[in-house]
Amino acid sequence: MNDPFPCLLHGTQSLPTGSQAGSPTNDARHLLVAERKRGGLTLLSSATGEPHKRALREAWLHEAATHFIAYLDSLGISCPPVRVSCGFPSEARAIGQCFDGVVCADGIPQIFISPVLGESIEVLSTLLHELLHAAIGCECGHGRLFSQAARTVGLVGKPTATTAGEALRQRLEAYVQRNGPYPHAALLQGGSRIGEQHKRKSGSRLRLFECACTPPIKVRVARDDLPVLCLTCNHPFHQVVR
Repeated sequence: MNDPFPCLLHGTQSLPTGSQAGSPTNDARHLLVAERKRGGLTLLSSATGEPHKRALREAWLHEAATHFIAYLDSLGISCPPVRVSCGFPSEARAIGQCFDGVVCADGIPQIFISPVLGESIEVLSTLLHELLHAAIGCECGHGRLFSQAARTVGLVGKPTATTAGEALRQRLEAYVQRNGPYPHAALLQGGSRIGEQHKRKSGSRLRLFECACTPPIKVRVARDDLPVLCLTCNHPFHQVVR
C-alpha cells in the first residue's frame, strides 16, 4: 500500500480509523446574514443580529492559528506565520495539509483544513497537527522530530493520524468556549464523507476483453477497442460489459 502522507513538500494528517468526527453538529450550523455598514461588510449572527467577528471560517481559523502559534512558542516550539483556509487536501484521506513555505510564492506556509471536518475540537487538533509541520519543517514528515513535538503539545495516537489527548482536549474545549465554535457544516454525501465515498467508488479504468476460446483468454486494456486476433482460436477479442 502506498504511503498516503508524502511530506517532502507538504505535511498531511489522515482520518483516524473508525472516527465519527465531522458529522454535522449544532456547533457547525451557523446561519449568517450580512449588512452594509460604513462602506464595509458587517457579519451578523442570525440568532441575535449582533456582530459576529468570527462568522467566516477563514477568520475563525486564522484567529485559532494565531492563538496556537503563541501556545507552541510557550512550549519552545517556534512556528512561522501561516495562511490557513478550509479546502480539500491533495490526498484522498487527508483531513489537513501543510504546504511548506518553499513551495509558496511568498514563502509563507499554507495550511488547509478539509471541509469534511465540522466538529470544532477535531478542527483545532488538526490545525495544531499542521502547525507542527510548519514549525518543524514538512521535509521531516511524521518522523521522530514531529512525533516528539506532537507529544509535547498533547497530541496522541499515530503520528500520521493524531488526536487530542485529554489535557489538550480540555484546552481546546476552553478555547471554543471563549471564541465560539467553528462556523462550518461538514460536507457529506450519501451519509458519509465525500472523500471516503469517492475512495469506495473509484475502480479500475481498464476495459475487459475476451476471445472465443474455452475458457476465454482475458485481457484488460485502457481503451474502448482492441483490434487484435487471438492466436489460439483465431477470433477477435470482444469487450465484456458488466
